[in-house]
This record gives sequence, structure tokens and C-alpha cells, in this order.
Amino acid sequence: MKSATAMREVARIAEMQDGLVTTSQAVRSGVPRLSLARLAESEDLERLTHGVYRVRGADEDEYTDLRAAWLAVDPGRTAAERAADLVHPIVVSHRSAAAVHGIGNLYADRHELTASVRKQSRRSDVVIHRADVPRSDITVARGMLVTTIERTLADLARTEPELGDVADALASAHHRGTVDLERLGPMLDAAARRHGSRDGAELLERMREMRGIDAVSRLLGLISIPGVRDAAWRRLEELGVNPAEEIEKEIAKQELNMRVALRVAGRSASWTTTSDEATRDE
Repeated sequence: MKSATAMREVARIAEMQDGLVTTSQAVRSGVPRLSLARLAESEDLERLTHGVYRVRGADEDEYTDLRAAWLAVDPGRTAAERAADLVHPIVVSHRSAAAVHGIGNLYADRHELTASVRKQSRRSDVVIHRADVPRSDITVARGMLVTTIERTLADLARTEPELGDVADALASAHHRGTVDLERLGPMLDAAARRHGSRDGAELLERMREMRGIDAVSRLLGLISIPGVRDAAWRRLEELGVNPAEEIEKEIAKQELNMRVALRVAGRSASWTTTSDEATRDE
């Protein structure tokens, strides 16, 4: 196969995966391994990890390596195919999911994934947990299947030794308005005894008290009321919260949510179109 032809096919696949493509995906589409090797030699493709390449010129961000690790554990299927078939999903989870969602301060020094069936990785910096992940616990973020914020917090509560770290992540999510506390409570049941609580509801209440979540939310709401604005501002400062920063975060959150919603809507539409075309071809 001519290099130009191989590159066009590789680029077609990579376009829907943030510029990444696996060897298995390319071969399944008719691109010989030798052609991939030549494209790598000519630096049209950059090898990121075993069996995963990035197209030259494709955007690279802080999640590129995580995305490559996620693709590598199920290299034969595209991201769209994996999103359409959640019978045995492999999802980004734990600290890695927290990093993707932007909650908490836990350092993701390794890539953490969760699979419902036994999976292994060639990489020493990839950890694959084995657990069931229902559809309701999965979302799409940064071009990957990722545990929802509630499931991410529940996973962290089961694995992190310091409850304060989980509480920090909870506070981040709560301040952004992206966590469903009613749904989270029962999901924390499995981690409750580990942290000395009777059940998930009690554990959730402890974390809320640790970070003054309810108090901060109420006080932020009072800032808009002229008669109590100054008192609320002072109380927030006493709790270690910078009111001005929180207001800026709220504005930024609304702008980010709008951008993410537009991006996800566009990606979902593209994935759906691809899936529909594949169904018609069959």
C-alpha cells in the first residue's frame, strides 16, 4: 500500500480519537503493519505506547498519554465502538477519573482503569481494577469512557487511605454543582466501615462536615443579598474560602459546562453517525 493511501486511512480513524490510532484498528481497516512502520519512520506517526500512534500535527494535551493507555487495553475496537457496546466496558477510573473531571488534589501518578473482565497492560504505570461498572456509572469525557463523578468518589472512598483526600474531591465537585449527593450516599455503603462509619449516608455527612460543604454553599448564596453580604463574606474567609475566587470559579464553571456540552454533543453525533453507518453496512 502506498504511504499516502495508508496515511489517509489512518487519519480517518484518528480523526475521531483525538489524533490517536492503534495498530489493530489500522490493520483491520486494511493498512499493513509495514506501512505503519514506514509512516513511523517518516515521522508521520509518533509511537506513544505499544500499539498506539499519534498522527503528526494532532493536538496533544495532558490526557494524551492516558487516552493512549485506554485505547491500548482494547486496541481492536475504536472509541466509538466501545461507547456503543457497554456490555464489558473498560473505563478510566479512580485517581485518573478524578483528574479528568478536575476534582480534588490527588496526584494521578499512574493510569487507573476499571474493567468487568480480566485485562492486563504491558505498562507498569497502568493499573486495571476489576469490577462491574453499570451504564449508569459511565460517562464520556475527553474522548474516553470515564466513571461518573459519583462512581469516581465511591471508588476513591474504597481505595484511598485518607478520607480527607476524598472529601477534597467531593468539595470540588459540589462547588461546581456536578455531583448528585442523593445518588452518591448509597454508593458509599461499601466504603463506610473502612472509614469508621455505619453506612454511606453517615460517611457522606462526615465528609460534608469536614469541608464545610453545606455552610460554604449557603454563605455563597447569601453574598448576593445586600443586607448580609459583608457578614457572609467575612464568614467565608474564616472558613478558609476566598469568596472572590469562588465567584470567578462559578462564572468559569458555567462557561466550561457550555463548551463541554457543545463538544460532547458534537462528538456524540459523530459517534452515532459512525455507528449508524456501520449498522447499514452490515
